[in-house]
Amino acid sequence: MNYFDVIPLTKVARNKPQFFTYSNNIEIAIGTLVEINFGRKKITGIVAKKTTRPTFKTRPISKVISYGFLTPRQIKLARQISVYYLTSLGVVTKQFVPKFAKKETPCFVKQSKSEKDQKKIKHTKEQKSVIGEIKHGNATKPFLLFGPACAGKTEVAMTTMQEMLKEKKQSLLIIPEIFLSNQEIIRYKKRFSGKNILFFHSKLKSTEVTFALNQIKEGSADIIISTRIGLFLPFKNLGLIIVDEEQDISHKQWDSSPRYHARTVVEMMTKIYKTKTIFISSTPSMESVKKSLDGKYYFLELPRLKIKGFQVIEPEFILPDLRKIYTKRGEIPFSEELETELAKTLKRKGLSFVLIPRRGKSKLIYCTDCKKKLQCPSCNLPLVHEKNNYKCLHCSFKTSNLTQCPSCKSFRLKDIGFGTEGVASFLKKHYPSARIELIDGTIFEKISDRKILFQKLQNNKLDILVGTYAIAKGFDLPNVELTATINVDNWAGQTDFRFDERWVGNLFQLAGRLNRVNSKRNGKCIIQTYDPASELLETVQKQNWLEFAKEELETRKAFSYPPFSYIIRLTLKQPNEATLAKKTRVTYNKLSTNFRNSKTLVQPPYFATIKKVRGRWEKHILLKTTSFTSETWKSISNIVPDEWIIDVDSESIF
Repeated sequence: MNYFDVIPLTKVARNKPQFFTYSNNIEIAIGTLVEINFGRKKITGIVAKKTTRPTFKTRPISKVISYGFLTPRQIKLARQISVYYLTSLGVVTKQFVPKFAKKETPCFVKQSKSEKDQKKIKHTKEQKSVIGEIKHGNATKPFLLFGPACAGKTEVAMTTMQEMLKEKKQSLLIIPEIFLSNQEIIRYKKRFSGKNILFFHSKLKSTEVTFALNQIKEGSADIIISTRIGLFLPFKNLGLIIVDEEQDISHKQWDSSPRYHARTVVEMMTKIYKTKTIFISSTPSMESVKKSLDGKYYFLELPRLKIKGFQVIEPEFILPDLRKIYTKRGEIPFSEELETELAKTLKRKGLSFVLIPRRGKSKLIYCTDCKKKLQCPSCNLPLVHEKNNYKCLHCSFKTSNLTQCPSCKSFRLKDIGFGTEGVASFLKKHYPSARIELIDGTIFEKISDRKILFQKLQNNKLDILVGTYAIAKGFDLPNVELTATINVDNWAGQTDFRFDERWVGNLFQLAGRLNRVNSKRNGKCIIQTYDPASELLETVQKQNWLEFAKEELETRKAFSYPPFSYIIRLTLKQPNEATLAKKTRVTYNKLSTNFRNSKTLVQPPYFATIKKVRGRWEKHILLKTTSFTSETWKSISNIVPDEWIIDVDSESIF
């Protein structure tokens, strides 16, 4: 009889053993996916290791589903993620086991027969230097590749991939958003004609997932483009990991456990797989800047691109003063400068991007008779007018926009403020001949819709693109001549310690869509604000991210905020507010007593920014520590009940 430690793919209490011993008549390879009896249920599990016969009676493995489904490196990575993010090993390992089928459907990126290898690329002196440093750098120490927009960072990444192809090694490119995939696929299939490029994402069919897993495990996939879920794939010979826009909040898993950050997991993978790793950004995170200053990352910098007959220049910034613009309540403030530049750009058939940080037609809806706001019955939050519905952005509640006021039954309801839909409607009225599209987190979820949008952008069939922060990310289009944001002062999250970094970073990124290679005109970035003379907007106009980052790091250091400390946000949700208060107080008292004489500070329970979501009240306890050791991990695991959500390195304290 053979005995194996199996990881059940289900939640197990953090302070309990994460492996369970089962028996089997024959030898089973490590990483095999099996079916087991766990409690009263039949569930799947992963064989983690062979062990000796235990002193207690064991259950047999019910069924072998797939031999060697996970690699030993994947299991090692799962264990490290589980420890660091204080998450059940079964929950973490489940991330490595996507839904698959017995049949296969190819999901390689199709390449046109007309596509031929490109002419030999001529690199600048600076690019050659950076490529050389990457080639000869230590394989377990990441690189931070920094440079302003259009500095040639992508070219460095592609050249490094070519080196991996020569060595018969796989390359993984992690992008922040699935909607950017169309642009990246076009770029990479043109550059790597004849190579097997695979796009892996959460919307693949189970048959496509099976094909992808087999191709990656066999080594047939040369280049894998993916969002953060690509970190859990069964690579055969991974030689390079590239994380594009490494600072992007989309690299953080925030809505389910494990609440990991791609950057941290990639650091683990760098050592496990012994890969070359490149983090790319024109606005790198404070964490990455500090690690570069501390020598934990190699720091590589590229200047603005300067090639024969072309030099990238900084865009022109225009900051209309909103204090000088009179608008009635609920109207969208459009300055004379913005209207003028939009008209000029339309006349030249250029492309304009308008960033609005909020979805929907308005900020809220209120009754003109009783003056009350329409609120979600489950979340007590203002409803948003989106398409033909009033809906809550935090739960599934939705009602028709023909509804009555729940307080006075009046039908006289009015939109206040503005969102993406409201601005798009405003522009369509004022510029009726303009071709206008809207993009936000819900509109382009289908691959076909995203493809159609990118085709319109590539073929100059759009005049104005209105969207949330997504439009500031990664677009490389030479015909973008104008970028704008309507009111930069009302962006959300201003109480959070990361706000300045994100605010300035998004404006840097927005300006970075201008003056790309082959652009015909110097682009203009219009930022409407009530405070044109603010220091942060001065920083944006200077376009010196490192100068800003060093000043921001000094502020963080003074208050002992990340990256000079770790923060762990504990969250509890309860349907009853009194029960929530009682449970959070009990846990807080235990944590305070445990960490009384340590380097860990425990902040008393406080409500989340949104106090009630989906009928449940929500409170946090914040831990801040400069020493996140195994003892810290054990203490939190033993004290904090499993009903709590633990978010290590939380992106927000609220």
